[in-house]
Amino acid sequence: IDGGGHSAWLNTAAINRFIGDTKEKRTAFIEKFSRNCVIVDINDNPTGYVIETPRYAITDKIPHSLESLKKGIIDFQEVLLKEGYSTILDCSIVENEFSPQVTAFRELEEEGKLKLRYRAYYELTEYNYDETYKTPDEYRAHEIQKAINFHNTLKGDHFQIIGIKAFLDGVPEALTAWTTAPYPTSAGKGDNYHGIARWLGKEVELEETIYTANSNGLSVQLHAFGDAAIHLGAETFDKVQTRLKSEGKNTDCRNGLAHCGLVGGEDDLELIRRSNTSVLVPPQWSSVKESTYGHEKDTFGNRADEAYKVKTYIDKGINTSFHTDGMVRNGAPELFFA
Repeated sequence: IDGGGHSAWLNTAAINRFIGDTKEKRTAFIEKFSRNCVIVDINDNPTGYVIETPRYAITDKIPHSLESLKKGIIDFQEVLLKEGYSTILDCSIVENEFSPQVTAFRELEEEGKLKLRYRAYYELTEYNYDETYKTPDEYRAHEIQKAINFHNTLKGDHFQIIGIKAFLDGVPEALTAWTTAPYPTSAGKGDNYHGIARWLGKEVELEETIYTANSNGLSVQLHAFGDAAIHLGAETFDKVQTRLKSEGKNTDCRNGLAHCGLVGGEDDLELIRRSNTSVLVPPQWSSVKESTYGHEKDTFGNRADEAYKVKTYIDKGINTSFHTDGMVRNGAPELFFA
């Protein structure tokens, strides 16, 4: 297996293990996740290329021992300490039988081995690991409560769960960013393809997820690149802010939209500002010198030149922050906007 954050390549052994070793099992897997996410050949057999949800459903089931996770955290910590970092935000952490990440951080804190301050967002997923839960929504509700419990009990100086992370769409590179206008036919996805809309039809559930998190002191970070995803995220944050305000609850929730690439028009910008939503922009992808720009240009045409409106966000009074969406690295983000 090889892959990145939104896609993975599987060899034959991995296809047999995770997708299925019979035609019936493979077809069931493909139907569950759709052929937009499980890429098939002309005979409807999986090619081994999977994107978004099935990628997580597969790669996150690869076991990581507690000791290997602890060693990885310590090794990475040494790199960051040498670079002068004191605090980092981990935007996606989970705790399950395959990858006990929270346990690893908790034990290292108890052992006095954490030197950096780690603040983490617990990732919500729409698939289940052990088939205990009947539906993805039931599993998600369980995970929300788990995040709340971690937030309330892990109060050490070095490791805390401060929020929840969820994905509204994907990324242009995987042709999964959710856009209002269809992708061009040159993308090879047909005439009316808009990307992967991971909460479409579940807008009420999204609002309740954010409301539950915010009401329990957790911030929410939503991955949103396409304008349709950005609109849904900002609109839902605004609804939750209105509810919290009417109930006299805290509205300083520090909610954010990660990426916020192809933002819509003035109405969406005002919605982001009014809902007190932070825009979290990755500077390494915001430059026309970055390799992803060429791909976005090929996919979205002139719209790519309007992506990552960092100066516009700032001018509109929107709280704007940089994030790496990957390893914390040495660099000077201000050079991208000099």
